[in-house]
Order: sequence, then structure tokens, then C-alpha cells
Amino acid sequence: MANIQLLIRADASQEIGMGHRVRCQILADLFCEKGWQVSFVCHVSCCQMSTDEDIFISHEDAFLEMAAQADLVILDHYQYDSKMIEALYKAQPKLFLIDDMNDRGALYCRWLLNPISLDYQVNLANLKRSYQEAPDLFLGLDYALLRPQFRRKPHGSSDKLFITLGGTDSLSLTLPILTCLNSLGFRSENMMVMLGQNAKGADQVIAFCQQHNIEYQQSVRDVAGLMSQAKMAISAGGSTLFELAAMGVPSSFLQVADNQTELLKEHESYGWCRVYRMHDKGKDVRALMVAKICEQIMVDWDDTDYLSQCQSRIPHSQHSGLDQILEKIESTF
Repeated sequence: MANIQLLIRADASQEIGMGHRVRCQILADLFCEKGWQVSFVCHVSCCQMSTDEDIFISHEDAFLEMAAQADLVILDHYQYDSKMIEALYKAQPKLFLIDDMNDRGALYCRWLLNPISLDYQVNLANLKRSYQEAPDLFLGLDYALLRPQFRRKPHGSSDKLFITLGGTDSLSLTLPILTCLNSLGFRSENMMVMLGQNAKGADQVIAFCQQHNIEYQQSVRDVAGLMSQAKMAISAGGSTLFELAAMGVPSSFLQVADNQTELLKEHESYGWCRVYRMHDKGKDVRALMVAKICEQIMVDWDDTDYLSQCQSRIPHSQHSGLDQILEKIESTF
């Protein structure tokens, strides 16, 4: 598979967050191991959270031209509506689309991945496409983009409340949560904070942690190692959900972006996590919700029956999806 060119269109910024970039990096690493030439294409406004190897564009027409010359394109970008996706598909029929919501109408692509079990049949039936076969669908938990380090662990003596609000903490929730938990008397030695390199207010969070002897980590590589110490978690409701599920950690998820709605709805229905929708609330309402979340954590922390029920309801993944995806794609070359 040498000299086969893969372009990945995904952005990361304080507003967008890091989730799209992180999960696409998992695919990038897999294709690199196969000998492919892989490049990320990012908007120039997102250069702060990109790498020197990335290709920067100021307009999507430039990406269409590059896509036409590539061998495969992966798109993980919510500013692409159905018409933009159709134009990209016409430029590059070998289009792999990552979706979360199934809310953009007809999705023109060769392969479609969504780790949520949504029904795409109506949209697929409505495609006015120039090809005969419908896209290959990779739907459900088995297709969650997880790094190999994440494997389900038995729950034992873990004693940490793992707190992470995403790579950027776009709503600046970490410090209010720590402050509230501290005021309620939650033990500092039982808290562990993970910060992204570009997290908002990171300096203030670190200062608070140092003042109150709270463990914190920033720019962590071995995330699974930290999660293995967790009895419970407070997390942003993105890709970290799949990691915490894989590690068997009962969690409270805070929705911080529109595209997390279906993911959180599905996993809330399983009964292993609590969900709080923060993304569409004003600052004052979010402050009240933070107080509610922390008060509930104080109750849940010592409720062994609740924690046991959560662990028994966490859905299992066979971790077989990535192999199937690679096999399907490679069979076309």
C-alpha cells in the first residue's frame, strides 16, 4: 500500500474542541502503519492546534482540488452540510465520512462511520447518487475509534474521581467544579484532574490544584493509566465517553457541544451514566448546574449499589470494528 495518499479533513480549536482531531488521528496512525502517506488538512484559523506537517487552507475549494488528486479522503467536519459533502464526493468518490448526529440529510460517501446506532435508511434511500451501491455503514459501539491502550478493566480498589472536560474545556467548567467539590468537603486526595494542553483557564486550574493538594496531569499520553485509577468520572460528553466505558468507569457526562446529543442520549438510556446538557445554557444556569452535579457526586460516591449497577450496565465493545474498516477500504485498492 506504499505511496497511497490519504487526506483527512478535520479541525481543532478552542471553539470546536479536540475530539474530531483525536479520533481521526487514530485512523491516521493505522493507515501510516500500513505504509500510506497521510496528511491532515486544516483551516488556517485552526493552526494553533495543528502540527507543522498539516496542510492549511483558507477556503474549502482548495480542499476539493486536493481531494480529487488523493486516493482516499476522510471527512470529520460539522461545517460540511449535505451539499458540501456531495461536492466532495463528486471530487473524490472514495470518501470516508465520520458522523455523530444523522441530521444533515443525504450523506454522499463510500463509507460511513457512526459509533452510535442511528437509523440511516431514510437518508440513504433519498440519495440522488450517481453510483449504484449504497455506502458501507459502520454503526454502533464496535466502531468507536479507540486507541489500543483502552481495554475494559475489572473494578477494584480505584479511589479517584477523574475529572476531565475535554482537550479545550470550551465552557471553562473545570475550575467551578473543583471549587464546588472542595466547598462541599470532597476529599482532595480523591480528586484527579486531566487537562488538555489547550484547556481554557489551565493556569488557574493548576494553581487551585496546587493550593489544595489535588493531583493534576496535563497533556497526558497514558490516559488509560489514569482512568484505571478512577472510581467515578466527571467528563465532557465526547470521545472520552467511549474510553471511560471501555475502562468500566461510572460517569457523569456534561454535554458541551451540539453534536454530542445522540451519543449521550444513547448511553444515558443504558443506565450507566448521568447526563447534564450544558452547551445551550447561559453562564448563570451552568453555575447552578455545576452545584447540582457536585451535590449528586457527593451522594453517588458512597452509594455502592448505584456504582455496581452502573458497572453492570456499561455496554461492551468487541474492539473489532477498526479491523473491519481497514479490510473494507484496502480491498478497493
